Amino acid sequence: MSIKKEAEMTKKVKIAVIGTGRMGSVHTRNIVRLIPEADLVAVCDIRVEVAQAVADELGIQRVVKDYHDLLDDKNIEAILIATSTDTHAFIMKDVAAAGKHIFCEKPLALELDKIDQALAEVKKAVATRPSYAAGWHNLGRLYILTRNWTEAEASLRKAVGLDGEDARAHTLLAQVLKTEGKTAEADRYMRIAIQLDPSLAGRLPDR
Repeated sequence: MSIKKEAEMTKKVKIAVIGTGRMGSVHTRNIVRLIPEADLVAVCDIRVEVAQAVADELGIQRVVKDYHDLLDDKNIEAILIATSTDTHAFIMKDVAAAGKHIFCEKPLALELDKIDQALAEVKKAVATRPSYAAGWHNLGRLYILTRNWTEAEASLRKAVGLDGEDARAHTLLAQVLKTEGKTAEADRYMRIAIQLDPSLAGRLPDR
């Protein structure tokens, strides 16, 4: 592993959570209590008193009502969206445009056209950072969820091209290629994945 990659893996990621209702509070507690690589720096909810209660419980210093305040904060690297389902897509588009990493509670939306629009915004944001391997990897995962195999393949090819050590991206690409009937190429990428991570031996690519 390169020194740069090792440094990236040991660095804490500054995260904010939008939506501190039932699932949002669960995610918030899990991040604070179970993920030492994360630094949860802010929570947001239109019901400020709900967000404040969660923040007080977990020692989170910053509480905001308007999620746009988080998007303008350059120190925040990633945002978890756990608002009501009907708001996921447009918040996701705003977060992507702000250049933040995204974790969105499922479902992304209830209408396919809104999902497509949100993913198009994510793709546009990732495309402005062509050397951003993790972005292409995650975008590929999103396209797998929507069964858009063509876009998933294109995104994951960029991911493995930029980061040849990402076993998971190679595995996902193998899965997509196998689904598309490109068996020989799928097997080749799976062999590479196993070379990178021997624990994958004997496992089929999953979703």
